[in-house]
Amino acid sequence: LKFALNVMITVLLFYSLFSYCREAARECRRKKKEYVRCLERQVAILQDQNRQLIEELQKMKALCAADGYQ
Repeated sequence: LKFALNVMITVLLFYSLFSYCREAARECRRKKKEYVRCLERQVAILQDQNRQLIEELQKMKALCAADGYQ
């Protein structure tokens, strides 16, 4: 009877630990996805800003060229 009880306790502890690890892994994956989404949003914003700055630079160069500056 003691042996069976010890086995049951061990199984319950193992299952509890397994469940905890599974949940921790799920949470880690969720946080990683959110982090990647945040990075992707930042990349999109920076790409847009970069495009705008390139356009502005091209306009300034065109103005300088029209005024005779190089």
